[in-house]
Amino acid sequence: MRIELGERLQRLRTGKNVSQKELASRTRISTRYIDALERGDLDVLPGQIFVIGFVRSICTELEQSPEEFLELLEGCFPEEDFDELEEAAQTKKGIMPFALAALLLLVLIGGSTFLLGTSGKEAEKRETEETSLSGRELESKGSEAEQEVFREAAVPQDLDLSIYAIERTWLRIQTDGSPPWETTMRVGDEIKLRAGGRIMLHIGNAGGILLDLNGKRFGPPGAHGQVVSNFILTRDNL
Repeated sequence: MRIELGERLQRLRTGKNVSQKELASRTRISTRYIDALERGDLDVLPGQIFVIGFVRSICTELEQSPEEFLELLEGCFPEEDFDELEEAAQTKKGIMPFALAALLLLVLIGGSTFLLGTSGKEAEKRETEETSLSGRELESKGSEAEQEVFREAAVPQDLDLSIYAIERTWLRIQTDGSPPWETTMRVGDEIKLRAGGRIMLHIGNAGGILLDLNGKRFGPPGAHGQVVSNFILTRDNL
């Protein structure tokens, strides 16, 4: 399948009298990746979803429907993986990062209980309580520690967003309350953004971008060619 896909891509390019160098200039895909595609060496490319984006971009640039080429590409990956990559993935809200805080609280509470039991046994053996901590002191210390964990968990987290283009895509971007700005991304382009709490995107080709929010990777926010307005990212997506 890989060899057949590569040969058909090469025939499509040469049939249009386009060199690899010219195609690379027009699609913003490196000649190294184009050559690897035509040789069927897909392992050289950065990832499966990039392979799909590259094939779509090449076919679009050479005025050829990409569907028959994607059918060949489907046989190059495990079926379940290809279906997941090809379908438009809607962004889902992530789980709030309080699981770690909850775990720390359990450790603190368990530690406090252990210390209280140990202190009680030692108090029975000792004649003096000069070096022992009272249950009230331990409870106070545990309460302060728990409050500190909650304070740390409640600290606002900046949003760091990376946008990767796998197809040509128009974007309008607004971070927090700043004025919006527009750009057109080509295959391989990357944009990095930082916001205090809110990023809003208007996307001309929702299937043409990948998102990375604070290290959490999202698939395309819509289908190939779909226009998505008011696509909002906040801390709830982390």
